[in-house]
Amino acid sequence: MGLRDANGNLNAQVRDLAGNVVQERHADGGRIDSAYNAFGDKVSSAERVTDSRTVVTKYSYDKLSRLEQTSLAQGISRYEVNGTGGAVNTATPADGALHAYNGVDISGAITQTVLETNQYDEAGRKVRVVNGNNEATRYRYDRAGNVVLSGQETVKVTAPLKKPGVDNTPVAPLAYQMRYRYDAVGHKVGQTDAAGMSQSWTYNTFGRLIGRTDGKTGGGTVDFQYTYNRAGDLTHEGNGAGKSLDYRYDGAGQRIEIRDNNLGQTTNYGYDLAGNRVSEKMAQKTLLSSGVLDNVVYQDNHLVYDAQNRLRAVFDSRADVRITYDLAGNRSQVTTHVINTIRPDAKSQPANVVVQDQQVIHTSTTAYGYDTMNRQIRSQEVSSVTGAVDTHQYRYDYAGNRTQDQTYSGGPIEGSPNGKLEKTYNYVYDDLNRMASYTGYGVAERTDQILYDGAGRQVYAKSLVKANNLWNEEHLSNRREATGKRAMNGCEFFLTDTNLII
Repeated sequence: MGLRDANGNLNAQVRDLAGNVVQERHADGGRIDSAYNAFGDKVSSAERVTDSRTVVTKYSYDKLSRLEQTSLAQGISRYEVNGTGGAVNTATPADGALHAYNGVDISGAITQTVLETNQYDEAGRKVRVVNGNNEATRYRYDRAGNVVLSGQETVKVTAPLKKPGVDNTPVAPLAYQMRYRYDAVGHKVGQTDAAGMSQSWTYNTFGRLIGRTDGKTGGGTVDFQYTYNRAGDLTHEGNGAGKSLDYRYDGAGQRIEIRDNNLGQTTNYGYDLAGNRVSEKMAQKTLLSSGVLDNVVYQDNHLVYDAQNRLRAVFDSRADVRITYDLAGNRSQVTTHVINTIRPDAKSQPANVVVQDQQVIHTSTTAYGYDTMNRQIRSQEVSSVTGAVDTHQYRYDYAGNRTQDQTYSGGPIEGSPNGKLEKTYNYVYDDLNRMASYTGYGVAERTDQILYDGAGRQVYAKSLVKANNLWNEEHLSNRREATGKRAMNGCEFFLTDTNLII
């Protein structure tokens, strides 16, 4: 089974006899192969990222087909910041050494395969989640199945997982606890965080929110009110801090007016018979220089759509934007006309010449190109003001990650239809599609050795920066507690090369 777009690009799926998608074939050559157990649970997924690299993710379930663990077939590296009190050493480290010169102690590469582990109670509710950094979050429920408490365990999981409180497994204390309250029909009516800050909600008989109370730092509360019409549309919202908004609707339930009573601002909307918004007009009470308080129109936009309800034009009294699409519905060209007022310099004119403003139309046209997966691979902007031509060209891997961005200037030249190559940005990703390094050629930009912990949080990055006209390596480190809260972030500079050119 496949889908071919109007440009001829085919994306296909292969299904087994049970209807499970066992293979996805993408138009750019990408492919995802999936396997299932006898109960229809997906047990593995193999995604082709490049021609030479495939990432396999595995899934395991309990006897009730509940997802217990997500893992990678091939391990990746995770890192931890162990301490930050080391002495700063400006000596260049040996090849392969990790930035010991900035006083931060970072572990070596720790092989990681498990991404997340879930545990459930006898009712099938998820009661514990352990991430790839061995940090656990626990949940508690009421008899109706609503979460009434969540918190982070203060001790990392180091032993094989067992249910807390079962098989003599000790229950770790919880930090950053959130407590929740519900009414008889399951609406959340209150929550309190570990710092004692609280929120509460009230509802009408139809289950619509009509009130909210937020606690403020230092004491006190802010009350919010909501009002509805008989159709259930929100007609008013306000709070004790001065917010007061009124809404009006047409017979089709489309919002046609927003009135901000605090700002004296009114915005009106119009629609066509297909429900597309075709006009937007905003006016605000403004004190004029004459001393008269009048409604001044600051925005008056008109929008035009084609037969497929795609936006084709937007215009007001000073600007006009026209949009065209390719056969697959991708935006292929945007042309913008803007009327600008130019006032000549009076000093450059003869004394007997009266200086008058001139109305000049500036036009900018941007054309876009797309690959077989309808991802943007090219954009070229041409300005009528300066005649400048700016071109971007993009590349992607099979997973959809942008791997390169090249910028060009000027028109076509020999050997380059895009013009003169100015800059090249390259991006590298790991097996979890996280950026591992970034390099800009022709612009002297670089961020490499990006390291992550088991939960996917960045713990270290080394970047090239310029300070005091000298090129330096900037080291950024983050250390986290067992609860996942950031305990430290630091930055150190290390002089590398005063004449570096990339």
